[in-house]
Amino acid sequence: MLADSSKFGRRGFSKIADMEDIDHIITDSKIPPSTALRIEEMGIELTIADPCHHNNL
Repeated sequence: MLADSSKFGRRGFSKIADMEDIDHIITDSKIPPSTALRIEEMGIELTIADPCHHNNL
């Protein structure tokens, strides 16, 4: 799943999937540390994208 940090800890109008169905989350560096820890404790791989490190195409 790809979601920016503002999406965590909020309820939306629709449900995409149960957390048990997610294997990998990609988000930005503003994710709260406590949320990142909970995600990792659930066994979900967490990738935090760093906008300062990018390749020029």
